[in-house]
Amino acid sequence: GIVAPCEDKLDSIVIKNTGLAPLVLNKIIIAGPDQNFYLLMPAVLPDTLAPGETFVQLVLFNPQKNAKGIKRAICNIEIELNGDLKEFNVELIAKARTGIEISPNPLDFGSIIVGATSSMQLKVSNRGPHRVEILSISNFRLINIFNISPIVSNYILQPNESIDFTIEFYAEQEMQYLDSLTFDFLVNNCEEKLSLIVIGQGIIGDSVHIWFVPDTLVSPSLDDYQHPIYAKKLSNNYQFDNISFTAEISFDASLFYPISLTRGVIVSNKLKPNRTRVLEIKLDSISISTEPKILTEIIGATLLGETDRTLFRFEDFTWLSQGITYSQLDSGLLRIDICREGGDRLIKSNLPLTMVIKPNPVSDFVEIHINLLETGLYKLEVLNSQGVRTQFYEWKQELAKENALQLTIDTSYLGSGIYFVILKSPTNTLIEKFMIIR
Repeated sequence: GIVAPCEDKLDSIVIKNTGLAPLVLNKIIIAGPDQNFYLLMPAVLPDTLAPGETFVQLVLFNPQKNAKGIKRAICNIEIELNGDLKEFNVELIAKARTGIEISPNPLDFGSIIVGATSSMQLKVSNRGPHRVEILSISNFRLINIFNISPIVSNYILQPNESIDFTIEFYAEQEMQYLDSLTFDFLVNNCEEKLSLIVIGQGIIGDSVHIWFVPDTLVSPSLDDYQHPIYAKKLSNNYQFDNISFTAEISFDASLFYPISLTRGVIVSNKLKPNRTRVLEIKLDSISISTEPKILTEIIGATLLGETDRTLFRFEDFTWLSQGITYSQLDSGLLRIDICREGGDRLIKSNLPLTMVIKPNPVSDFVEIHINLLETGLYKLEVLNSQGVRTQFYEWKQELAKENALQLTIDTSYLGSGIYFVILKSPTNTLIEKFMIIR
């Protein structure tokens, strides 16, 4: 069975003569890799057992305090019956363990900036069958660097109970820190000491370069264009891990409509005066090294607007993690590839292409009222917030047809959320959104 590391356990092997003739029990020995943990209690052998008689051999398991884990041995029994020698083996198995788990161990803080403090959670659990008492917790050797809370003594953990601790690490200077503390436990009257190793690295603050591609040329009719944001560290070889930031990015609203990010979340999407759209994004748990990498990509639709280019500019940038002392932020130009034969094919904002969604929010059906701008091929699609198309319509507008069009779309099978309607005329694109509430 399961015993504490300092606990002896006495058990027995019962031998019974179930035959019709007497038998002689010659000898009993213990063999196997862990035979030293088992002891046969004194018995007088050889011994004759008449039919129906029994013999009881007591076996003592002694884990010798520091022996943990499963201990296996074989009890070999030699019997003489009707002049023949026979051997029987009985397997002996015992598990010596406290059931105490300290996780994680070692506890590694990674790299943090000199002058900053980081904290991690430590869990001490009782996974064994016995009551565990935390008698005391020693102090860290580097008392100004590492700290544990709460400090407890004579704290009881019943089987399957646990307690959480907070370990704090303060990086005083640029170096690696290594320390430990000791938990003193009492398990079923057995004292047990377990150590926790903690590791942390102090590094000097660093600069980070965040940028858009300097010049990008794209088609004006891309539904899922991905505009990347790049980053890299500007010095030393340490990698920043688990850092977060928020950023506000501005651009011409007539040329691009953002829908989502490949990583992170869109906090807000606001239209400002002079066709300026300001997009606030947030990224969590990212890593940045000296190698350039894409942090995220802004997914959206490219549009044909009043100009053929716009600057993606960082209006605001805030690190939510300590350690970055300087940020180099570079804008990037997005150019729309248009046909210039016979003059620029740009769209003036006073042209009468309009789209109205009723009702909004919607439930089972939505009506889309469109005032058509020109003849030619029109396309309308509905996308969910992840950019997945749910409906698509296409038609050709002729000169003799009415300029007003109404579409009724079944939304009864769609889930709650925000949806985007993208209308494309031969020279223009409109995007509106509606909400479904169930």
